[in-house]
Order: sequence, then C-alpha cells, then structure tokens
Amino acid sequence: MKPSYDTELTKKVAQVLQEVQKLKVGMTRAELLNTFTTEGGLSSRTWRRYVSQRCPYIKIDVEFAPVGPRVGVGDESPCDKITKLSPPFLEWSIKN
Repeated sequence: MKPSYDTELTKKVAQVLQEVQKLKVGMTRAELLNTFTTEGGLSSRTWRRYVSQRCPYIKIDVEFAPVGPRVGVGDESPCDKITKLSPPFLEWSIKN
C-alpha cells in the first residue's frame, strides 16, 4: 500500500531543507540570520543552536570562528565565520 503523504507539508519541509543546503562553511553569522534565528539556551560566540524562521522545530547547530570586535548578544559579531554546520534536526522549542 502506497503511503499518503501530506503534500503541502512535504513541500514546506523541502523548502526549509533547501534553505539549510544553501548554508556553507565560510559564510557569516549575518548571512545565516537571513533564514535562521537564535534559540534560547546555552551558547557561546563559537557555538550556537539556530532554528528555522519558517518552523521553530527545525534546527541546526553551528560553530564559528570569531572575526572582528565583539558586538551584540553573547559578544557575537555578525562577521563571525561559520566553521561547521550540523545536519538539520527536529526538536521541540526551548522556551526563552
């Protein structure tokens, strides 16, 4: 028996996965923030968990190399460079 997938949900998840695939090592924190946003919880300038702006349950962990002066939340800089990206994963939202 062929499974009946929710076509609209499948399209939306595919769109988020395509956004994740566009993220590359060497991009900046500012570029990442075009499609993802920060999640509450522990973080540092060199590591943070991000959630999709389209769905708060789709997440990625990102590692950074500090670049430039410390500015903003957690002394992060929008110029910090991505050094490592986790595969996307699903997880309930963390309340801030």
